[in-house]
Amino acid sequence: MYHRAGLYTAKLGRALSNFVEDATTKALRLPKWYLSEPVVRHLAPLLCAANATTEDKRAKPHVLILRNKFYARDSRQPSTEEMHLDNTLSASGLATFEALTYDHDLLISPLADLQLIRKCESEKPAVVILSSWGEAPRHPSIASLRYIRRELKIPVVSIWWDTCNTKFWKDVQSIVAEIDCHVVVDNPRRLLADALENENDSFLWLWVPEDSSLYSAGGGKDIPVSFLGQASAYRAYRSEFVDHLISSGIAGYFSTADRHSQVSHREYASILRRSLMSINLSYSVSCHQLKSRVFEIMLSGSLLLESENPQISALFEPMTHYVPFSSKQDLCDKVRHYIAHPEEARQIAKNGLDRAASCYNGDLFWRMVLNKVGVAVP
Repeated sequence: MYHRAGLYTAKLGRALSNFVEDATTKALRLPKWYLSEPVVRHLAPLLCAANATTEDKRAKPHVLILRNKFYARDSRQPSTEEMHLDNTLSASGLATFEALTYDHDLLISPLADLQLIRKCESEKPAVVILSSWGEAPRHPSIASLRYIRRELKIPVVSIWWDTCNTKFWKDVQSIVAEIDCHVVVDNPRRLLADALENENDSFLWLWVPEDSSLYSAGGGKDIPVSFLGQASAYRAYRSEFVDHLISSGIAGYFSTADRHSQVSHREYASILRRSLMSINLSYSVSCHQLKSRVFEIMLSGSLLLESENPQISALFEPMTHYVPFSSKQDLCDKVRHYIAHPEEARQIAKNGLDRAASCYNGDLFWRMVLNKVGVAVP
C-alpha cells in the first residue's frame, strides 16, 4: 500500500509540475502574441536609425545562427545544434558566423525581437539561420523576421529537425511564406508534407550535418552491439527491442535514458566508435524519420542496423550501406549473424561510412543552404 501511495504521489507531483510549467509558458507568451507587432513596427525603425553602421566589407559572408545553448532544460551539456551547425559551418570554411542563443542570450519577446533586429543592423549578416524556432517566449516573433527580411533585406532560413508529425505541418502552414528557405533534415521522402497546402520551392530537403571531428571511425570494436536513444513518450516501443536483445542473451551497451541523464556527447561518440554494430529505431510520432543517429553511427565506422523504412532507403542502399530489420526477432538474428561474421559487418560499415562522408557532409549541406538564398560562397 505504501509503495502504491508513493507512486501516486510521484505521479501527482509530475502532473502538477507539468501544469505549472505549461501555464507559466503560456503566460510568458502573451507579450509575444500581443506586443511584438506594434513594438517592431514603431521601435525597430528608430533602433536601426540610431545604430546605423558602415557597409560590410568582410572577405566571407557572415552568418547569424539562432539556436539553443543547452541540450536540455536541466542539462549543462551544449546543444547538439552547436555540433550540427556551428562546428560544421566552421569546418567548411565557407563563412564566418556568430551564434545567438534562445535560452541564454535572448530575453522574452518582444525584447528578443529588438535584440535580434539590432544585431542584424549592426553585424549585417548575409543570412539568419533559425534552428528549432517556434512559439517559445524567447524565440523572435514573425513580426521581427518579416522586418529583417523586408526592411533589412536579409534572408531568413529555418532548419526543421522534427517534421515527422502531423502537428508540425499544421503549425508551419501559417509561416511558410514568412521564411525564405525551409531546410528539412529528417524527411527525404517528404512524408506527411502533402498536408501543407502552400508548399513551394522554398523547401530544401537535406540531411543532418555532422561534426566530423566528433564522429570519426577508428579504434577497436570491443562492444558487439549498442543502442543509445530515448524510450519515453512515443519512443516507448524501443524498450521492447532492447529488452528482447537482453533476454535473448545478447551482450552490448544499451541505454534508453532521457536527455537529462544521458552520457556526454563525446562519450556517446566513443561508444559508437567502439561498437561493431549499432542500432537505430526510426519510427517517430506519426511516421518513420531519418534520425541523426544514422549518420553518427555510419561516420563512427559502426555497422548500422536500421528498422526497415522508406526514409533511409532514399539516401542509402540496404545490405550495401546498412542492414535493415523488420521485427524484434529479425534484429536479434542479424545481430547474432554479424557477431559471428565480423568481417561482413566491417565491410558494410565501411560502405556506409564512405557514402555518408562523401555525399552527406557538412560542406555540401552549407553550400546548398547558402546557395539557395543567393549567398555566394567560394
